[in-house]
Amino acid sequence: MLRTFLRWNTVLSAFSIALLLYCAIALLFTYDSLNYDEGWGFVFVIALVIVGGAGLVVDLVMRQVITRRATINKAQSVILLLLFLAVTVKLLLQA
Repeated sequence: MLRTFLRWNTVLSAFSIALLLYCAIALLFTYDSLNYDEGWGFVFVIALVIVGGAGLVVDLVMRQVITRRATINKAQSVILLLLFLAVTVKLLLQA
């Protein structure tokens, strides 16, 4: 099963699964700090779970539409790079 997962794994699915695992670990080990004040930590974790799920859906659609794996990985790498650049620019403009 692990061999099949690694063979069909793409950049976006690996990122999404890592994000979902991070959310699960954050909920398990930092429950008290997430629940501090008004519970905005939980809202943030839920938003990350939604982003991870959306990433898996986009990955599934791209796998159905595009047949070449190299093309899928390149396109998903560009998507993730643009996402990181957008977040970085947003954070720099707020500072």
